Amino acid sequence: MTQVATPKEPYPGFAYHQALDNMGGNTQLMVRLAELFLRQHASDHLRIAAALQQQDRSEALYLAHALRGTAANIGGMAVHDAAYQLEILLDDGDDIFQASTTDLQEALDEFVSSLRRLIVETARAQRPTP
Repeated sequence: MTQVATPKEPYPGFAYHQALDNMGGNTQLMVRLAELFLRQHASDHLRIAAALQQQDRSEALYLAHALRGTAANIGGMAVHDAAYQLEILLDDGDDIFQASTTDLQEALDEFVSSLRRLIVETARAQRPTP
């Protein structure tokens, strides 16, 4: 059986090639979605933590679910996985204080950093050379 080599991902915590394929190779679309994600979701772990602190399970679940789907759509698979694990904890009816956002925060921090780097590098690559 022949295995197809997959290209090495250039950004930590970011399935760049998969996301680019999902967007039909449109780098500009990816950059626009990355900017939108940063504006709307970069601090979602804080919003989820606040909901947990207020014992608002439904709000924490809603935020984790929305983050999970949005991150997966643009290649944030570690964020997706961490948000999913948090959803499971909250859905199981466990003590709400057992739910930790640490893994989610770490995954989100790495993904946000990679998205910012993507935006900067894409802008640099598109600048005309003198």
